[in-house]
Amino acid sequence: MNQIPQKFRRKKFDYELVCRTQNFALYEFVNTRKEKGWEVHKLRIRKATTTKFGDTTVSYPESEVLAQDNEFGTYGWHFMSLQGALNCYNTKVVQHQANDK
Repeated sequence: MNQIPQKFRRKKFDYELVCRTQNFALYEFVNTRKEKGWEVHKLRIRKATTTKFGDTTVSYPESEVLAQDNEFGTYGWHFMSLQGALNCYNTKVVQHQANDK
């Protein structure tokens, strides 16, 4: 299975994984002006799929996925302070662990 990346670039921001569990990830992002922010993501698994584009068939392996823009508030949370992001991340991890018991 493909795992979430340690680093990636999206919409003119560079993201770097700060920490993760099996179900949640915390990323720091920075733009070219060195403005920072943080995102917490609930990790989900996308099943392996095959899609046909005309005569071409493309296969996508099973992969962990991050929240898309329209999923923030449900699967992703954005913060301008590290403390806010850590509070959210830790709360989500503890809640998930409690639900697993």
